[in-house]
Amino acid sequence: MIKTPYASLEENEAAWDKIMERLDEKRNATGAQKEAFAKEDEEEKAKEVKVEEQGEWSPEETAKLITAIQQFPAGNDQRWMYIQEAIASRTLKSVIYQSLEVVKQVEDIKKAKALAEKNAAKAIE
Repeated sequence: MIKTPYASLEENEAAWDKIMERLDEKRNATGAQKEAFAKEDEEEKAKEVKVEEQGEWSPEETAKLITAIQQFPAGNDQRWMYIQEAIASRTLKSVIYQSLEVVKQVEDIKKAKALAEKNAAKAIE
């Protein structure tokens, strides 16, 4: 199964329809329109390269991500698009990947804390 940043099948279908409309627009474009589309594509690729060159997430970016995740909980329409807009320096793909990393780190911290409490309780006995 392919994972997507959308919460529901309807959102996936709407995103797919939007992509298909955009492809039709590009296919039927005139000379000037084709140049504009090419420029947009170049700008998007440049943004992705810039983000890849940035490397590690800064603490400020991670804080913005956590705040945005809390602000846009699961079930919001286009949740990941809104979250990505809050961290404009990163691509949607990067935002989703980092959010998975943050969730994993939080789970690891919770497990470590529970284990430490269990060990402390055993030491007291």
